[in-house]
Amino acid sequence: MLQKECNEDDADDDESIVNDVNRISVVYQRLYRNILSMLTGSHILPEQVYRLVHELKVMLKSSMFAKSLFWRSSDMLVLCNKYLTLYLNSEHEIESIRADEIECASIILETICVSMEKTETLSSCQKVVQQCSKNFLTSLVGNFLSTPQLVASMSRNRMIEELCAEYTRSSAYVFYELLLLLERGVWTQNRQDINKSSFSQMILSNSQHLDYIDSLAQQFVVLWKTDDVQRQLTAKETSNIYRICFVIIHFISMSSAIKKHISLTFLEEFTYLVKPFIRSKLSTLQPASLITHKILQRFQVALQDANQPR
Repeated sequence: MLQKECNEDDADDDESIVNDVNRISVVYQRLYRNILSMLTGSHILPEQVYRLVHELKVMLKSSMFAKSLFWRSSDMLVLCNKYLTLYLNSEHEIESIRADEIECASIILETICVSMEKTETLSSCQKVVQQCSKNFLTSLVGNFLSTPQLVASMSRNRMIEELCAEYTRSSAYVFYELLLLLERGVWTQNRQDINKSSFSQMILSNSQHLDYIDSLAQQFVVLWKTDDVQRQLTAKETSNIYRICFVIIHFISMSSAIKKHISLTFLEEFTYLVKPFIRSKLSTLQPASLITHKILQRFQVALQDANQPR
């Protein structure tokens, strides 16, 4: 697995990325050139792309200056979207290669997400999004809502199935950051404002939005369930559940049809697989425990309300 190979290098990577502006700038430009050149090459090796994007992700985590470089223009975001399109629609029939491509797509989403985290004071992030055309944003959102294309023989491959699930979770975390960005202000592009309502319409206009919300709801249950019923969720697990729940609630708020759909398909699972274990699995010592309790209550109310007779 590509992730395992790169995780072994994380400690060395973290030490090598020092807080030196000139060095970070040189490394960032090198990564951009290499990622771009691979896309324009005749043969793209997923493992090479993965290592480059992984290095970029580590650098973004380590340096706010690196994030400012990412958002200095739309170039890197556009490049990421091109790779997403490439890997989502690949028709490779060799399972190991297809698995590597899906892993690449997931780490690209993770990198976009990291680039947006804690950017409250980074106005360039919102400015770049403002400059993107509606067609580009529609393409980007479409890739977030998509699932990787698979040949029939791969549909029951457990490893590939889990990689596709990981892609769905990763896209939800990007949606979460985008929604937070919208809460901090309205995007104005081409003399047209984009707010939560118009952004929601962009999602609703994509034919895959119901399939996406179904997959995301299932991932919510998967994250909640553990082998040990009594084991409390870790800080990371709690954060992931909060973010996914936040995104699902936003989808529910977009239209009554989605609200009714998700209630019919998910209320029973929430009632019997999630609700009974909320108190035992959410540690009060976790910083995000209180807000996660509150958002789960909002989620339950939304699911139940959709089933009430009108």
